[in-house]
Amino acid sequence: MIDAPVLREKARALGFAACGVARCRPMAEQEPRLRRWIDSGRHAGMEYMNRNRCVRLDPARLAEGCRSVVVTLTAYPPVAPIKGRPHPVAAYAQQPDYHGAIKPRLYQLLDALRENHPEARGRACVDSAPILEKAWAVEAGLGWIGRNRLLINPDSGSYHWIGILLTDLEFSAYDTSYAKDGCGNCRRCLDACPTAALSAEDGLDARRCISYHTLSNRRLIPNEVVEKSEGRLIGCDACQVVCPHNARRLAEAPAADPAFDLTSEEWLTLDETGFFDRFGHTPLAEKGLEKIRQTVSQQLEIFQKE
Repeated sequence: MIDAPVLREKARALGFAACGVARCRPMAEQEPRLRRWIDSGRHAGMEYMNRNRCVRLDPARLAEGCRSVVVTLTAYPPVAPIKGRPHPVAAYAQQPDYHGAIKPRLYQLLDALRENHPEARGRACVDSAPILEKAWAVEAGLGWIGRNRLLINPDSGSYHWIGILLTDLEFSAYDTSYAKDGCGNCRRCLDACPTAALSAEDGLDARRCISYHTLSNRRLIPNEVVEKSEGRLIGCDACQVVCPHNARRLAEAPAADPAFDLTSEEWLTLDETGFFDRFGHTPLAEKGLEKIRQTVSQQLEIFQKE
């Protein structure tokens, strides 16, 4: 058995902004909401959300013998708007690819815990395994899920990545689920969403979401979404920029990196070699130059008609 403060100390030493731990259990209470969301079609083309639904609700099905769910947050810097307009590339996509950065550190955390428990087993999950990351972050006491459907931490706001370590280790104490709703009556994120993809009752409708369409949708983006995209090419931070819990970090945000602020002509004439030389270390590489060109071309076609 490991003391929970030891876990947090080792996590901080590895650069995680926050760390909590919850006892592994089936999250049956999440099933009705997940089912309604999928059955209503609000998951859009993310068919993987409909697969392995039982696994998604029970981490023990994902990692045999799992007793504990360790949840970490890795903060990343916001990006200030450019001359009053939204940045065409979301803040997270201007950072080194988080999958490759966080997963090795989670295994380093497991190795650190193995110093006194060499038999310990674990599996690291970073935004790819079928697991309810945000719900487990709440369970581990790291924050609440805001009206923008993002995890909001009292210290780092919503600008962070969630990493999860499923392990058969047991801890001396487990964190208490975060019970406070820090959103109160605030509706800023709902009102700021350019496409009305957010609602207080139904959460996120990915069919309208700029982030979904510019990041995950491999098909042609609906024209009504492009018309309201305000030049966004990869992701959308509209609901984060207006969140009061991000105000302090936005005030300290660095100046936008001009490397990500290309003109439409520059995006369309950029070749694959130049693209990967400039952006190969970022999440843009996963989306690919062709997807960005497609979005730019749609924007030009629509805006030139106006």
